[in-house]
Amino acid sequence: MLDDGTVVLDSRNEPGGLPKTFSLGGKSVFRCWELALTQLHKGAKARVSCPASLVWGSFEATSPLSGMPVPKNSPVTFKIEVLDCSVTPTHPVNVMTHA
Repeated sequence: MLDDGTVVLDSRNEPGGLPKTFSLGGKSVFRCWELALTQLHKGAKARVSCPASLVWGSFEATSPLSGMPVPKNSPVTFKIEVLDCSVTPTHPVNVMTHA
């Protein structure tokens, strides 16, 4: 969610509504998620405030939810729920996200 309350990412409401599955350490997710998820365990829920430099930074992104542009240098707050994870960071982590 942007500071103005605009939801830009929501895996529950995106097409298919499926959790995101990814491996940590592979640069396939926001750096902010990489840092936060290493502190969480299966079943954990967290609200993670990310500075712009750890999300899209100076790039203008497009919201997968609305198709609208995300302004450059926008900090984003994510609600993260860890559905499943492995103790080894190279294995997929399964999360539902809402930003």
